[in-house]
Amino acid sequence: MDKKLYDLMNWPDIEGIIYSDGCNPKNLLGTHSVKGGILIQSFYPAAVGATVKAADGKTYEMEMADEEGYFAVLIPVKSKFAYTVEFRFEDGNTFETDDAYNYPSMIKKSDLKSFIEGNNNHVYRFLGAHEMDYKGTKGVDFAIWAPEALRVSVVGEFNNWDGRIHQLEAIDSTGVFELFVPGVKASSLYKFEIRLKGGKVVLITDPFSKMAESKSEPASFVCDDNFKWSDEEWLSNRKSRNKYKEAPMSVYAYSLPDEDVTYKEITQAIENTFSESRFTHVVLKNVINTYTGLYLDYDRTGYFSINNRYGSLDDFKTLINSLHKRNIGVLIQWNFDDINVGRNEVANIMYSSASYIIEELHADGIVADRLGNAVYLDFERDKWTSNMFGGRENLEAVDFIRGLNEIFGKQYKDVITVADDRAGWPDVTGSIKEEGALGFDYSINHIFGDNLIYFLGCDPLFRKGRYNKLSLSMVTFYNQDSILAFDADSINMLEAKIPGRIHGDKMANLRAAFAYSFAHPGKKTIYSGNGEETWNTFVKALTDFYNKHSELSEMDYESDGFEWINNISGNECVLSFVRKSKDGRILVVIANFTPVIREKYKIGVPFEGRYKEIFNTDDEKFGGSGILNKRAVSSKKDECDGRADSIRLTLPPLGVIVLDYTKTVAKKGNTK
Repeated sequence: MDKKLYDLMNWPDIEGIIYSDGCNPKNLLGTHSVKGGILIQSFYPAAVGATVKAADGKTYEMEMADEEGYFAVLIPVKSKFAYTVEFRFEDGNTFETDDAYNYPSMIKKSDLKSFIEGNNNHVYRFLGAHEMDYKGTKGVDFAIWAPEALRVSVVGEFNNWDGRIHQLEAIDSTGVFELFVPGVKASSLYKFEIRLKGGKVVLITDPFSKMAESKSEPASFVCDDNFKWSDEEWLSNRKSRNKYKEAPMSVYAYSLPDEDVTYKEITQAIENTFSESRFTHVVLKNVINTYTGLYLDYDRTGYFSINNRYGSLDDFKTLINSLHKRNIGVLIQWNFDDINVGRNEVANIMYSSASYIIEELHADGIVADRLGNAVYLDFERDKWTSNMFGGRENLEAVDFIRGLNEIFGKQYKDVITVADDRAGWPDVTGSIKEEGALGFDYSINHIFGDNLIYFLGCDPLFRKGRYNKLSLSMVTFYNQDSILAFDADSINMLEAKIPGRIHGDKMANLRAAFAYSFAHPGKKTIYSGNGEETWNTFVKALTDFYNKHSELSEMDYESDGFEWINNISGNECVLSFVRKSKDGRILVVIANFTPVIREKYKIGVPFEGRYKEIFNTDDEKFGGSGILNKRAVSSKKDECDGRADSIRLTLPPLGVIVLDYTKTVAKKGNTK
């Protein structure tokens, strides 16, 4: 080797490159201005020769500095220039590539600063893998936050999964490693290879990948950002957060199936369900493809990764785009219960995950799953350590959740956050201005469904002993803004527990349970059911009825919107109550949870007037026995249920009926 070139070599650091022990490969590799010209150094394992090919056609033979494949050349020019390097191998093959180390960092310093400070909830825009065009050179910028790593490499199909070839550059002391690799394209598979303290080397899935393989310890896909959305009309008309509280909202719970189907087929299945019903939203479960992390603060990772079992990222975006064009809102299940959110950077990553779901996937909200596991240190855990005050609350998680809802409240005023809470946090939906309140828009109320299943799971002869379970939900209802849970698990459990072998009785119980749920205050999360024609007819009619009658939704969370008529008729297992709208209109709801026809049943009513049956779960078109009240009835001055006026009508067996009220107009000349 030429002595002048030899003297320019940093031999200890070269050894670090060859053995992949360093974190700043750009200190050596690429181009550097030195005394006498431009020094170019390159490394490619097993290469026996290398040539620099300048864009102007000139070539410069590189000298071997180390037989492992390390080369250098000193070119007597003053300015850096564009070039490629051609490597030669013993078998006569050659490989020509752009020099990845001849490109600057693609990450803005301001983004890194805000990330470290905990003020950046869009880290997915610069961490992970991003297709880029840098001054005409196309490639992918790879970046990862790995604060305890000694060295990070990106490995993939493009470098034969060899961690020595593309070693990432550590950016100052941020814990972020990055490298722009020219020539890599969308759909390429890759992983990060990390050397930890102590010398252990691990291969990990990119925590910021948008999609990864469907297997344990998967490789990630490079995803492009070229999808063309066409749901602008839906997004521009999305209701404000407060207006959702006044609007009908019934959420169809859909778990991605454990079978070989595509996102296109899933879209069709959901659209078919909505054509047979009038749900307002769907919540997609098992979409975010989290998996166990292998190191550092990522106990679980993949919070940006869409389940690829059913198709590509664009296929999933097409699903949401199609649903929006059918006026179907989309919520996505999201959880964070195994994450150490006490560190600024980790909290930023999780904030960014939620933002990614809203901004990049166009979701209309998130459903935070397993909230109890996040906010309580002992919930569903055998071993746990108390917080600094000796309590069981996870103070860091609580602060994180409040921060999340503060961000959503400021930045995403037309989307919602929902908490799936089984642990009973005292104030899930209260304003974050209140101490201890988490700030969610809604909390899923499982107690309602559990109590209803407990009641209906008993033989009708003995249900009176469980009657109080029906009204128990209203005792604490106004403590939270609830979504009543009556999803697939609830339905399956109810079908299994309903006594008797007569199919008609089972379906009558299910119809009554559904109707009672829709009449009860609170938004709904519902599973559509078994697909029978009469059942589909019933669900469509029920959801239509719910959407058209504002009395059932407009004042869900105001105590003036609901009034019991009778919740003490345990022997008959009959309940009755009033639902109200803001303009004073009312509906009277009466439920009979025994298989007994109750003729001329006396019910107290709130006002003098006429009451007409407008919905009956026992209608023959729904598969019922056809016990209907076809004529409107006028109230009489006959005290009942603590009210001066009452009516008499027939209650169908195992049925729920809804009555519309019309005020009696006095005839002209009537002096009374």
